[in-house]
Amino acid sequence: MIFRDISRVVIEKVVESSMVPRNKSLILDGNTGSGKSSVLLQAVSSALSAGWFVIYSGETNSWVDSSNPYLPKLTDPTNFYQWTLTSNFLQSIKTLNDNESLRSNLLLKKDFVLGKQKLSADQSVFDVLDIGIKSPSLSQEALNVLLSVLDSQTDIPVMIAIDQINTFYSKTLYTDQKNVRINANHLLLINSLLPYFGYLPSMYSSLGSNTTNKTIPRGLAIGATSSTDSRFISQELNSVLETVSKDPKSFKKSNFEPINIDDFTPEETFSLLEHYRLSNLINSSPTAQSALKLWALTSGNPQKIFRSCTSFL
Repeated sequence: MIFRDISRVVIEKVVESSMVPRNKSLILDGNTGSGKSSVLLQAVSSALSAGWFVIYSGETNSWVDSSNPYLPKLTDPTNFYQWTLTSNFLQSIKTLNDNESLRSNLLLKKDFVLGKQKLSADQSVFDVLDIGIKSPSLSQEALNVLLSVLDSQTDIPVMIAIDQINTFYSKTLYTDQKNVRINANHLLLINSLLPYFGYLPSMYSSLGSNTTNKTIPRGLAIGATSSTDSRFISQELNSVLETVSKDPKSFKKSNFEPINIDDFTPEETFSLLEHYRLSNLINSSPTAQSALKLWALTSGNPQKIFRSCTSFL
């Protein structure tokens, strides 16, 4: 993974969001294999190094492909819990952020009750995570409490980073009681995070008053698109991102700020090959000519460059 100019642009926006509130999510878009996930990871790493609280998932296709158990909410059977998945997600949030500084500074500001367990003001949000991890049936409620605490403070910057963000706007492989495929926003795990990224125009008409966007008071929501699984590509999201990137008026009204992650330049290809040589992925040092040839053969696509370099391993 190399640090690109576009990585610097994204990280500058991350840093800026810790000082000036944003009203748009940041969406990394581009060709398959262009390095969107790598840039997202670099943003996550930068935030963690700076002491942010980071909610991150590097893979969300499994959130919508019906591979996890689900059940309808009793009070609203059009929405669905994924208790096991949500509990595991809380565990990953805890693992990523568990340090003494965040434990002592991210505290509840009021009392909460989760199931039969009472949490008092001044307890750590990590106590909330622990309840959701140990009791999966309380995991969604624990996530909601965590988000409400993060929404009500500005001492610690917060990042919500989701790869394969298109899944949030897709039609899932889960089905409802009438055997009709469920839209992703009816899965409560996704539904709790979606307002930080913003809704698509079609969602406003179908959800009505339930489509209130949320802004992180200090920090940002950042996502990366993926087209690796065509079942979860959102054509409406793709269309909105394309329109917003080209039309300043649409950008002003949009919930999204798209950033295109281009394929590598010849110079970046040379730097990547140097990195591969130092990592012993390739045996010989690159030359300007060999790098240019590989760049031309792969159109500078990082995924294709990697596959070309490892095809004989």
